[in-house]
Amino acid sequence: MRSLSSIAVIPDGNRRYARSSGLNSREAYVKGFDKVKSVVEWAREEGVESATFWALSLDNFTKRSKTELDVVLSLLEDRIDEFLSEGSRDARLNFFGRLDLLPEKLSEKFLQAEKQSSSNQGPQLNFAVAYNGRDELFHAAKKLAEDYKRGEAILTPEEFEKRLYYRDAPDLVIRTGSTNRLSGFLPWQAEYSELFFSQQLWPEFSRDEFNRAIEFYKNSENRKGR
Repeated sequence: MRSLSSIAVIPDGNRRYARSSGLNSREAYVKGFDKVKSVVEWAREEGVESATFWALSLDNFTKRSKTELDVVLSLLEDRIDEFLSEGSRDARLNFFGRLDLLPEKLSEKFLQAEKQSSSNQGPQLNFAVAYNGRDELFHAAKKLAEDYKRGEAILTPEEFEKRLYYRDAPDLVIRTGSTNRLSGFLPWQAEYSELFFSQQLWPEFSRDEFNRAIEFYKNSENRKGR
C-alpha cells in the first residue's frame, strides 16, 4: 500500500448543513471549524505530515454578505488561538492566499501564529484564505514576468512554481458536500493528487468516511504520467 504524507481538504457544505439542521450560520460554522480540529487529529494518527484546508475562497470573500463573512473571519481568528494553546500547539501553521485583502488585525494574527509555531516539531497545517487557484496562477505568472524582465529569473516551470502562494503537492484531496470538482483549489499542486469526493456535508464528515478516503488513496495506483 502507498504511504500518505500530505492531504488537502475542501470543507464544503456548512450552509447546507445549517439549513437542514435548523441552525443559524454561526452555529454551523462552529461545527465546521470543530471538524477541522477533528480531521487534524485523525490525520495525525495516520502519520500525515501536512494538512491543507481551504478555509475561505476568494469568491466567497468577495461575494458573501458582510454578516456571514464576519462570522467566518472571527471564528478563524478564535480557532488560530486554540490551535496554538491546545492539543495542536506542536503544529506549524501556514497561511496563504490574498491575505492583503483581509482585515489588518487578522493578517497580523496569521503572522504571529506562523512565527510562534515555526519551531514546532509537529505536522504542518496550512490554511488557504481568500484563495482562488486562477488568482494564484495569475499572480505567479505576473511575478515571473516582472522578475524575468529585470533579469532575475528564467522562464521555466520550476521558476514559475517558486512564485506560487503554496508549493507542496498533496497526495490526497478530499472534498465534502457531494460536489465532484476542485473549483480552482490548488490547480498546479494537485496535478497528480488522488481525489476523494464525499457525499457528507462538512460538519457531518465522520471518522469512518475519513478512513474510507485513506483506504481509497492507499489502494489507488498513481503512475504520474508513466
